[in-house]
Amino acid sequence: AESVPNFNRLRVRTADRRGDGSFVEECNFPFVVEGRTHDECADIFGSGTPGCAIQTNARDGIIDDQWGNCLDAKKELVARNDMTYGKTNICTDNYHHTCAAQANYGGLVVDWEAGSIEINLFT
Repeated sequence: AESVPNFNRLRVRTADRRGDGSFVEECNFPFVVEGRTHDECADIFGSGTPGCAIQTNARDGIIDDQWGNCLDAKKELVARNDMTYGKTNICTDNYHHTCAAQANYGGLVVDWEAGSIEINLFT
């Protein structure tokens, strides 16, 4: 089955491309650097800035120049540990990728005072 990018979903973690400051990429977890497996952003280059792979090979190693600095976790739209998902209609290893749905629709609830956003997707 072909993996189809779904740009309308939340990113697990957001990254730039090789430190360019434009945070439009998604981290690819897990990734391996120097034999060590990472499941979250890490100071992989000793720069003091957490980074991640934005593309990996079949062994989860970073493909040449396919890395980025991670967006500060406080600036993510939804914190990673607050993300939940259902296991229905999952067809890839990416838990944000929903497949085989006849129709998708949803809603968005914003509580400005509490600083929270609730997103619902129905298939």
